[in-house]
Amino acid sequence: MSRNVLHLSTFLNATAKHGGYKRSLQLAEIAQADGIRTLCIPSGLYELLSVLFRSPLSAFAILPIAVTIGMRSLSLKGVAATILYGGWLHAQMRRHGWPRVMLEVSANQGVIMGNVLVSFNVRFSAYPHNIEFMVPGQNQSFFRSEGAAFAAEMLVYRAACRVHAISELDAAVLRAMNVELVQTLLYSPPKSEQSALYQIRKLRVTSDKTGILILGTAWNPPTRLGLEGLLDLIRECSSGQTFTLAGFGTEVLAPIAPSSVRVLGGVSDAMIRDLMVQAEALLVCQPPTSGMLTRLVEASFAGIPTYVLGGYFQARGMDNQGVHSISSLDELFKAMPEHLGAEEPARPA
Repeated sequence: MSRNVLHLSTFLNATAKHGGYKRSLQLAEIAQADGIRTLCIPSGLYELLSVLFRSPLSAFAILPIAVTIGMRSLSLKGVAATILYGGWLHAQMRRHGWPRVMLEVSANQGVIMGNVLVSFNVRFSAYPHNIEFMVPGQNQSFFRSEGAAFAAEMLVYRAACRVHAISELDAAVLRAMNVELVQTLLYSPPKSEQSALYQIRKLRVTSDKTGILILGTAWNPPTRLGLEGLLDLIRECSSGQTFTLAGFGTEVLAPIAPSSVRVLGGVSDAMIRDLMVQAEALLVCQPPTSGMLTRLVEASFAGIPTYVLGGYFQARGMDNQGVHSISSLDELFKAMPEHLGAEEPARPA
C-alpha cells in the first residue's frame, strides 16, 4: 500500500472502550504496520468549527458539495453536519497532500464522509463497522429517510476501491447487492489487548468459577433488544442458576431483570477482567444483524465457554473456538457441567 494514505478512524478517541473502539484500535494497528498515519474524526463541535475558522477555503469548498448531497438525501441536520465534517475533511486532505483514504464507515458522519470523498473524487477503501442499513433501530438522523440513508451508504460501498467487511455475512450481503470489490477482515483483538486476554485464560485454570456472565452494550439497539429478550427467558426458567449482567448502559435494564440476575451496569476494565476469570460461561443473546460481536472473539482468546442464543449467524463455525450456538437455555444448562472445573487448553500465541 502506498505510504500516501490516511486512516480516518471513527471510534479511536471514544471514552467508552466498546466494540467499535476495539475495531478502530485493530485498524489503527494495521495502518501503523503499513506506515499509515491515523487521524481521529472529531466528535466535538468545537474542534470542527475551529478547523473551519482556520481554513476558510475549506469552508467555501464544501458548501456546494453539502448542497448537492443535501438535495439528494440529507436532513437539515445532515446538511449542517456535512458542512462541518466535510470542511474538516477538506482541510485535512489539503494538509496531507490529497492522499488515498482508509475510511471507517459508521452511521451518520461516517456515511457522510464517504459521500464527501466521492464528491472530492478521492480514492478510498471502506472499513464498515456494521452494514448500517442492517442494524435495527439505527438512528440515521443526518438523512431525511431510511431510504435516503440506504442510498447514501450504498454509494459509499460501490464507489470504494475495496470494501473490507468485518464478517462473512456482511460481505455476502454486499456482494448480493452488486458490490463486487468486497473482502472480509475479521475482528481479532489488537495486540495491545491480547496479553490481558491470555492472562485471563491462565487465571481461569485455578479460579473458583461461579455464575454465568452476560456482557453487552445496551446503547446498541440490537444488543439491547437481545438483552431484553434474554432477561425474559431467564425469568421464565427455574434452573436456580445465577447470572451477572455488565456493560455500558446495562444499568437501565435493572428494573426488568429477574432476581437471579445481578445487574452491574458499566464497570471498569479491572472488574470486567475479574468477571471473565470467575465466570462459568459467557451467555450472549443477539438477534441476527450486521457486524461482529468483539466479545465472542475475546471470550475465545480468554478460554471462556460461550453460548449464543438468537440465531446470530456470525457465531456459527466458531465451535472449535469455544463458541456454541444454542436454541434454548436448557441446552446451556445441559452443556455446562462438562466445563465445570475443566482446565482450558493454552491458546497458541
